[in-house]
Amino acid sequence: MNKMVTDYLKGNLGVITPLLSIMCIASALFTYSGASVEAVTFDQKAKATVFAIASGAFIYMFWYGVINLVPPLRESGKRLFANAIVMFGIIVIVWLSGVLNVAGMAGLDALEGHLNVYVSTLQKTVDEKFERALLIKEIIADLRLEQNRYEQAAKAELDEGSYSGTIGSGSVFFALQAIQNRIGALSLEAEKYLENSRKINAQSLKRLDKLGKIISSDKPLVFRMRDLNKESAALRSELAELNIKNFSGSVTRTLAALPRSIEVISVFSNNAQVAARQKQALARVRKDVEKTIELLTLVMDKIESLPPVEIEPFERITAVRAVLLYWYNYIPYFAGGIGLDIAPLAVVYLLQNAILSKTASQIKRAQVLGMTLEEQAQLKIGEEYYRRLGLDIKEMKGFNDDLLGKSDEIDLNEPGDE
Repeated sequence: MNKMVTDYLKGNLGVITPLLSIMCIASALFTYSGASVEAVTFDQKAKATVFAIASGAFIYMFWYGVINLVPPLRESGKRLFANAIVMFGIIVIVWLSGVLNVAGMAGLDALEGHLNVYVSTLQKTVDEKFERALLIKEIIADLRLEQNRYEQAAKAELDEGSYSGTIGSGSVFFALQAIQNRIGALSLEAEKYLENSRKINAQSLKRLDKLGKIISSDKPLVFRMRDLNKESAALRSELAELNIKNFSGSVTRTLAALPRSIEVISVFSNNAQVAARQKQALARVRKDVEKTIELLTLVMDKIESLPPVEIEPFERITAVRAVLLYWYNYIPYFAGGIGLDIAPLAVVYLLQNAILSKTASQIKRAQVLGMTLEEQAQLKIGEEYYRRLGLDIKEMKGFNDDLLGKSDEIDLNEPGDE
C-alpha cells in the first residue's frame, strides 16, 4: 500500500488508468445497446452511437479528475465539498449511463416480458368480462319465471276472473298481459345479449391467439409492438360490448316502467260495482308487480355492486422504462450495470483513507525511501543547485520542511519566535 500511495502522489496511477479506460469502453458499449434497443433506422443507431461514446468520455473524464484531485485533500471542509460533488456526479452517471447499461443487458428481455404481461392481463380481462356476462343467466331464469307467472295469471283472469271476479278480458287481463309482454321482451333481450356475449368471447379468444403469434413472431420489436397495439385496440372495442352494466341499466329502466303499464290500460267499467272490483284487482296486480320489481332489483343490485373491469390500453414503453418497471427480475443486472460506472469510487476512497491514515511527514519519508536511482541523482543535482544559491539557514530549514512534509503539520510544543 505504501508503494501504491507514494506512486500515486508522484502522479503515477499505475494500472488504474488502463483499467478505467477498459471500464469506460465497456460502459459505452452497454450504453449503446440500451440506447439502440428499439433503433431501426441508420439515424437512430448513429445517435445512439454518438451518445454512448460521449457518455463513456464523460465518465472517464469525471473519474480521472476525481481520482487525481480528491484523495490528497486533508482539510475536512474541502473533503466534504469534494465528496458532495462526487455524489452529484454519481447520480448523473447512474441516470446517464448506468440505467442504460441495464437496458442494454436486459432491456430487450424486459420489453418482451412487458408484451407477455399485457397479453396475460388481456386474457384475464376477457375471462372476467365473460364471467360477468354469464351472470345474465340468473336474470334470464328469473325473467322466465316471472313471465310464466303473469302468463298464468292472465289466463286465470280470462278463464276464471281470478283477480276481478269477472270472467273475460278487461282492464285486469290486459294489464297482466302487458306486464307479461314487457317481461317477455326483456327476457328475449337478455338471451340475445348472452348469445352475443358468447360470440364476442369466441372472437376475443381468436384475437388473443393472434396476439400470442404477434409476440412470438420474428419481426423486429418495434413492428411487433405496433401490431400488438392495433390488435389490442380492436379487442378492447369488442370487450366494451360485454359490459353487463349496460344491459342491467336497460333492465332497471324497464322495471321502473312496469307500474306505468297498469296505469295506461286502466279503463274501468261503467258499472260502479264492476269498476270497484277492477280497481281492487289492479291494486293486487300492482302488489304483484312490486314483488317482481323487488326480486329482479336484488339481482340488478348484485351486478351493479361489482367493481368495474378495466380494459387497459397497450402502453408502448422504452427499454429503460421496462427494466425500471420490472426491476425485481433484473437485480443482478442493476448491480452490474450501475456498479460498472461507479466502481472507481472504491479506488477513490481507498486512496483517500490510505493517505489520511499517515501524516504528511510519514508519506514524505516513504517517498524518500522508495526513490529510484534516477530520482536520487536528480535530488543530488537539486541539492547542489540550492547549495549554490546561498540560502540562509531559515530558508534552508523551510525548504527541508517542505521536502519532508513538515510544513503541513503544526507542533503545539514548538516555542514561537520571541
